[in-house]
Formats: sequence, C-alpha cells, structure tokens
Amino acid sequence: MVELIIVIALILGVSAIVLSGGYFRHARLQGTARDIRQLLWQGRQRAIRIGVPVVIQFSSSDDSATMYQDTNGNGAQDTGEATLGTYTLPKYVHFWKMPSGAKGDANAVAFDSVTPSGGGTAIDDAVIFLASGASIAPSNPVPSVSTAGIYTCATTTKGIYIRDERSSDCFRISVDDVGTSGRVTIVKNITAAGTTYGPQPWNWL
Repeated sequence: MVELIIVIALILGVSAIVLSGGYFRHARLQGTARDIRQLLWQGRQRAIRIGVPVVIQFSSSDDSATMYQDTNGNGAQDTGEATLGTYTLPKYVHFWKMPSGAKGDANAVAFDSVTPSGGGTAIDDAVIFLASGASIAPSNPVPSVSTAGIYTCATTTKGIYIRDERSSDCFRISVDDVGTSGRVTIVKNITAAGTTYGPQPWNWL
C-alpha cells in the first residue's frame, strides 16, 4: 500500500512538471541555441572546404537565418551564389535580447557593420566566415568575461540572443569572443535583467 502511494505521488509530480510546460519550454530553447551553434559551425566548415567566404544572414523580423556562399566577397548573395542552408526558430522562440521589451529589436542579433572580405558595403545581422575558418569581427563590442566564465553584456554587446516569449530565459550564442579562431560559445542569462550570462549548468528563471 505504501509503495502504491509513493508511485502515485511520483506520477502526479511528473505530470505536474509536464503540464506546467516548463520542461518542454526549457528543452525547446536550449535545443534552439544548439541548432544555431550547429549552423555557425557548419558555415565555418563549409567556408574552409569550398575555399570562399560563407555568410550566415539572420533576420529578426521573421526569426530566420540563411547561409550562403559569397564567392566574390561582397557580402551579398548574388546570382550563382548557392544557398547552403536555412533555419527558422521554433514557435514561441524569437531573436530577443533581454531586458528589451520587444522581440526582434535591433540588438537581438548584434553582428553589425561587418565588412565583407572583398570590401564594399558593410552588412548587419550577419556572421561571415573566411576560407581560413576565421570570422570577420563586427563593430559590436565583445563582452567582458570573468575568470569564473561570467559574461557581462551591455546593450550592444556582440552576440545572437534568443528568448522564449513565455519566460525570462535568454541564451546568447556568439563567435570569437576571444581571438579569431571561429569558436562558437553558448551562455545563458543568470538574472532576468539579462546583463550577465554564464555557462552550464543553466540557471532557469
């Protein structure tokens, strides 16, 4: 009888977690952060393999990303330059930098004024990988990072920020916070204010 009561209590507890949506919300947001990291990694690997720059262009207006080769190095996708991949954020997840009150704001994808390898007009909301695997630095400042791995991010700090519209949880995905090796990092906001971010284990808000 005691064992039955314990089993029922466990079932009810698990059901409460599932019904609350918290588990699925966290899994979706974390999975999206990893998808974007994978997209960036693929862009870097493709640039190395084909020997020309690859651009990942993000769009905050429709929560999407397009990866294409930039053979002439002007930053734009011209005729004959292949689309190498596309990605759309899942439902409820948006490009959104905390503590902004609006999704898709100008700082949600803070990779701006990126000058293409061949010169020309700088582009915004884009990561460009060169054939060497290095990325081209945007105008946005990099965050300060403590010895404990805590990132302090100002309003315009470089990064790709995503948030679930039903919570205060926000992830930051970025390239080359230190150096130009093309390394991708993922950190999550520690507080709802969204100015400090840290590595795993995640602190869910």
